[in-house]
Amino acid sequence: MLLESESSVDVSVGISDIEVIIFENKPRVMTRAGLGFLIGASAGALLGFMYGSDEPSGIDDADRVSRSASKKALTLGAFFGLLGTLGGGIAGAFEGSDEIIFMEGKSELEVKNVLDGLRSKARLPDHY
Repeated sequence: MLLESESSVDVSVGISDIEVIIFENKPRVMTRAGLGFLIGASAGALLGFMYGSDEPSGIDDADRVSRSASKKALTLGAFFGLLGTLGGGIAGAFEGSDEIIFMEGKSELEVKNVLDGLRSKARLPDHY
């Protein structure tokens, strides 16, 4: 059974009548970007706290030179969170791309291999 794209009705068709199979995947950009942000921000904050507070250098305006552990954690957390968001968004864009299988012109062996691959992904693999 296939879902016909124009009428959204389940139809049965012969294998020889199929020219193209398209798997439309939902984009996962936002999910992966959010996960990347959480991982990056957590790693950056942990790194900032690990470096700890700087000791004042004894130079005038020591507040500008030294940073506390919490300021480092905030800065590094924001920076690594941004990097994680970009990396996760890019990964999610590639993960959600559509898969297209051209059936027209394939030999019987190639069609059998494609069908075996599709059966392994099916919800009911033994139902055909």
